[in-house]
Amino acid sequence: MLWLPETSNYVTAGRDGMLWVWKDPDLPQRSIRNGPGWITDIAQMAGQPVAAGSLDRTISFYDCGRTSRYPFGMEPLARVNNLEAIPMALTWVRNADYDMLVREP
Repeated sequence: MLWLPETSNYVTAGRDGMLWVWKDPDLPQRSIRNGPGWITDIAQMAGQPVAAGSLDRTISFYDCGRTSRYPFGMEPLARVNNLEAIPMALTWVRNADYDMLVREP
């Protein structure tokens, strides 16, 4: 589960390949089909994108900022396909020289 302070929403992910955006704890605001594979991890990156890793060896990126064309955010931005390994854990790392999304197979 991720907290998105830009939109005051939570994002959860599931085995069914769905991402859910929540404002109220009892009622999801929006569902997004990420793909056919079980979502293994989600991570928020600098500048508000959310990355979602999946068992189908993909990482998908979503805009969760207030400028998204979609209500409650989560506009699809890009998708990386055919990774060598399944991305089981995602971490956003920021240092003085560059930012990097790290995946653990």
